[in-house]
This record gives sequence, structure tokens and C-alpha cells, in this order.
Amino acid sequence: MQARPTTPADCGRLSAFLQDAFYRHQHLDWVDALAHIGQTTFWLLEDHQSVLAALDCTPTPPSIAWVRLFHTNVAPQLAWSSLFPSILEAIIHSHPQAQQIAAVSLFHWFSDLLCDHGFLLHQKIVMLERSHQPLPQSPTCPGIQIRPVLPQDIPALARIDEETFEPLWINSLESIQQACLQSGYATIAEKAGQIVGFQITSIHTLNAHLGRLAVAPNCQGQGIGKTLVLDMLQHCQNLGVPTISVNTQNTNLQSLQLYESVGFLRTGSTFPVYTRKIKP
Repeated sequence: MQARPTTPADCGRLSAFLQDAFYRHQHLDWVDALAHIGQTTFWLLEDHQSVLAALDCTPTPPSIAWVRLFHTNVAPQLAWSSLFPSILEAIIHSHPQAQQIAAVSLFHWFSDLLCDHGFLLHQKIVMLERSHQPLPQSPTCPGIQIRPVLPQDIPALARIDEETFEPLWINSLESIQQACLQSGYATIAEKAGQIVGFQITSIHTLNAHLGRLAVAPNCQGQGIGKTLVLDMLQHCQNLGVPTISVNTQNTNLQSLQLYESVGFLRTGSTFPVYTRKIKP
């Protein structure tokens, strides 16, 4: 077996491997699984041209190296031990801004692996869902206009995102751009001609998912977030979409209160978020 960084020439083989791997972890965002191929932080394990495992921990945003992809057809401990030390070294040397490696775990095998390699539980993601309830009556937020996101708005959305969230949850400009391109409904809130908040929702026939909601810190507490969410719910109702989901962190009490106030209910499902410092 040989471990090495990926190259663009690996794209075809890796694409096929990702479809068939037995153990699969992929970070839940809008960036393509192979977007970082060729980076020093995206490695594969192979044996005579057969891909056995792949691991991508490319820092995006620069301060956080999410475990973006970990697929393997061999024992996870073997694959991780063969790939992670080299990627960690590459992060230290090539990405000096990176402070933490983080991962959202959807599977017990992945949680056990992370705990065995020095990751600690940071918080949990809480899943909420809203189905068939009538829309709540809520007063209009004075002075707020809602309109669709335009391409030229993306840098402003990225700035609000960076100002609003802790470093672990900041989305890069690339991620926000991809989220808007893939969305079914993306809107901004404007006040006095300034962008003060936004939401991005993906929509399918039977369900929608509110993937991002952010309000500028100096404008929070004014009902802007609730106005954005209610507008999105009305849009989904007009389309006949019966179920809308959202998730947030168990420590984000403000978001939980907002979502529950407009009819979202906790599903009971939670997913752990693990972090590890890059340097001791």
C-alpha cells in the first residue's frame, strides 16, 4: 500500500471509488467532494492502482480544517493512520492560519475513530422539522425589505457570515457562492439600502432545508431573522412543499428559540461535532 497526495489525474478513479467505498464520511456542505483534489491536504491510499481510501482535510475557511471526506474500503483505523499524519504535517506547513481540525460525525464508527485519535466532543447538531402547521401570525419587521440574492451580493453575505458565527461555523465565500447557486430560494434582508441578513434554502418536491440563516450582529434582536424565515416558509407553502428541516448547534439557544417560535420541532436526532487542536 502507498499513501500519497492526490493529483488532478486521479479525478476519474476517485469519483468511481467514492460511489463504491464501504465506509463513507462526507462533510455536509455545498462544496463538491473533489473540489480540493490536487491539494497537499487531500491524500489517497492505493494498492496497485486500486484506491483503498481517501482523506481530505483542506482548511476552508483558513482557520478550520474540516474532515471534508473520508472514504475507505479497508479498516478505518488502518486507513486513517496511513493518511492523517501526512495531512496534519501538510496543514502545519502550508496552512499556518489553521487552528483546529473538526468533523461532524453521522456514524458510530467515525465517532470512535475520532476519539481514538485525540478529537474531543465540542457540541452537538440538533435537527428540527416543520410539517403541515399553519404559518404563525407575526408583525412585519419595520423598515425591512426581502429580495432575492444577486451574484453581486455574495461578498456582503460572506462578511455577515464571518461576523455572525464562531470560527468553527464560518462559511467561506466559495461555500456561500455554491450554496446560492444550488439553492431553491435564497433571499436577503435590506434595511436602509444595506444588507443586514440572509437565508439560503434548498427545495425539493417533498421537502426543503434551511441551510443558512445569518443576521448582522448589530441588527440582531429586531426580528430580521424571523422575517426571513417566515418569508421562506410562505414561499415553500406556495410551492406545496410539505416539510421543511433545519439544524443548529445545541449551544445556539437564540437560533433554537427562533426556529421553535415559528413551528419547528426537534426531531430527537443529534449529531456530535468533534474538534482537535492542530498544534498541542
